[in-house]
Amino acid sequence: MQTPPNPSLIMSGLMAHQLTHALIAAIDLEVFTHIAQGRTAAVEIASACQASEKGIRVLCDYMCVQGYLTKNDGHYANTNDTAFFLVKGSPSYMGGITEFLSSPQLMDRNRDMTRRVREGGCTDHPVTDHSEEQVWERFASSMRPVVGRSAHAVAELLGAGEEQLKVLDVASSHGLFGISVGLKHPHAQIFANDWPEVVVLSKAAADRAGMGDRYHILPGSAFEVDFGSDFDVILVPNFLHHFSAEANVSFLSKCRNALKEGGKVVVVEFVVEEDRISPGWANTFALQMLASTPEGDCFTQRELVEMLTTSGFRDISVHGEPGAPSRYFVGYA
Repeated sequence: MQTPPNPSLIMSGLMAHQLTHALIAAIDLEVFTHIAQGRTAAVEIASACQASEKGIRVLCDYMCVQGYLTKNDGHYANTNDTAFFLVKGSPSYMGGITEFLSSPQLMDRNRDMTRRVREGGCTDHPVTDHSEEQVWERFASSMRPVVGRSAHAVAELLGAGEEQLKVLDVASSHGLFGISVGLKHPHAQIFANDWPEVVVLSKAAADRAGMGDRYHILPGSAFEVDFGSDFDVILVPNFLHHFSAEANVSFLSKCRNALKEGGKVVVVEFVVEEDRISPGWANTFALQMLASTPEGDCFTQRELVEMLTTSGFRDISVHGEPGAPSRYFVGYA
């Protein structure tokens, strides 16, 4: 028998904004942290949060329904995910990411989705514009716990060594990719490129990591700044999805010209499968690019390999676990 029509999915979609704001509230009030510290009843959490008991009860029950908490006999508990990522003091704490993902700039762009779909992208004040540097300052400050695993994977991919590598980290932001490689190669010289107000954050992170004397900055647009030449490695992490395939070919050609013969480019990207609907998070990311960039997208593995090949790279290999958020592309000049 055919299942009768059900409006639940439609209603959930139209009210999905509630989840965003409820989760932000739970992070702001440090609900997950208080629960981890043993305050598991609504009255205990409310006292620690300096909030109303009713408000905490409603919020925590909603978090249970949405899968962020569990409840048993009036007591709340974190899930494995919230215990790992949303308890303050955890090395993997990512609560600060709300400053970027829920910034007014990004939220406003999503509110005008009808216009974005009609125009095929964001043509008014896209996040790739220089005037949006404050968005990328928030990104650099909040994304370190999220990208740490990818930065470590890139460093492992390149291995350790004593050679005097010259490494360029494009759109360095938080600095983790260049720093991770630099720590594996104690004689490497790292050059970081990003907007002027952002690249100073990369430099500060490198100073804290003890790399200050061999960490250099190249402020400005990655499409316009003079990279120089004779690089052994160029890192392009989470950058290409902001632009069209044509713009990426032009940019990768610039990288190719800045490498030594036999040098490597390492591209880190989110990848959507050929059906463009799986994995689901990748399709969601494509929608975010539609809302915030003029021509950005989530590309397939085939498309990214074609961009690298067209740009003059050879012997391209793809690394990363199937279903993992990122894949790593290595090509040779």
